[in-house]
Amino acid sequence: MMNHWTPENTDTDIPRMTNYTPYASVFNETSSRYLFDATYARVRNLTLGYTLPRKIVSRIGLSKVRIYFQGDNFLTFYKYKDQGTNPEAAGIGGQVGSEIPMQKVFSAGINLSF
Repeated sequence: MMNHWTPENTDTDIPRMTNYTPYASVFNETSSRYLFDATYARVRNLTLGYTLPRKIVSRIGLSKVRIYFQGDNFLTFYKYKDQGTNPEAAGIGGQVGSEIPMQKVFSAGINLSF
């Protein structure tokens, strides 16, 4: 706090100290000091599947065979994801704390039609 902004000290990243509260020792003026770019991209749901040709599955007495893989919330492009934050969660006043990230779910399966 010793290096806070003043008209004489303008080359600093610490905001000016103000006291607009009734308490003499509280300096809590809103500042943009801790704002950061929270741009992100997320692949929320993705399903990849393949239906085997009817000519092949009819040989084993089936009418349709589909193989698939599904993933939910499995890929997030976010600069701060290693800090354990969820880019879609906003705390009090828009502050992002240590919210639990959305869980990843993977599943695979085979659909058979007789």
